[in-house]
Amino acid sequence: GTSQDTPRISTDDELPPDFNEELDETTIEEEESLETSATIDDGENAATDGLPDLASFLIKSACKDAALANYLYWYLKVEVDSYHWRDTTAATGAQPNAEKATLRAMYGTVLRRLNRALGRGGLEAKRRATLLTKQQLFVNQLVEIMKAVAKESGNRKKKIDFLKSRLAVHDKSLDLSNLGGLPLPLDPSVRVQAVMADRASLFNSNLMPCKLTFRTADNRQYVTMFKRGDDLRQDQLVIQMIRLMDKLLRAENLDLRLTPYQVLATSVQDGFVQFIDGSPLRDVIAEWSTIQASSRL
Repeated sequence: GTSQDTPRISTDDELPPDFNEELDETTIEEEESLETSATIDDGENAATDGLPDLASFLIKSACKDAALANYLYWYLKVEVDSYHWRDTTAATGAQPNAEKATLRAMYGTVLRRLNRALGRGGLEAKRRATLLTKQQLFVNQLVEIMKAVAKESGNRKKKIDFLKSRLAVHDKSLDLSNLGGLPLPLDPSVRVQAVMADRASLFNSNLMPCKLTFRTADNRQYVTMFKRGDDLRQDQLVIQMIRLMDKLLRAENLDLRLTPYQVLATSVQDGFVQFIDGSPLRDVIAEWSTIQASSRL
């Protein structure tokens, strides 16, 4: 494509009223638009050419919107990490791909601009910057715990006991038993007070993802899986597509009664998945007599 193909968005544009509801759907377009903007120019400034419009709009909007700041930060962070990870795992002597180098520089530039804008913004923007830093510490701590669990010898039960003991440790940098209402990266509308270490578990699969139960600020429980060793970006994209299709179908008065769960990659090797307790088909039929009856809710 050419630079004329990339939408021109003024940095003075404001967020539409329903922007938060469309956030997950627009992420698909944001990714494509950012990558298109970065690769349309082969000059030495290709990493930043085309960025002022879309990137500045997203950064300005993120300074005003907590959810957008959350998802934009993690999206950019994962993409920056992905190109670094590819470089470190590439075969010795392999020549770096020019387009990939351009994209890595572009994502890094936008991430630095986002962090700088939040840090230099008003009180609310500065608060968001602080919370994102705390989120990163939180995720880093979970990653280190999962690495230690993987190295721990013994059967699954012993590993679960070890996981619980590690989650209960009062770390100086970040105490998992006192998170102070930290917005959960997976869903920033959920404010978590603590990881309930005694409820932690490991799933019986090759990667042994952990099941984490959080106590929220409104004294409820929110359950997630934290997966280590899996790239969840494709899962995240599929869920975004399902949400987009569901929204379009609802606009045509066709409700499929879908409730997509949340997925968030926090690197190319780990991320969160919302945990939903399953309902066996026999239980649904026992309660509602038929599947059709249950879908009329």
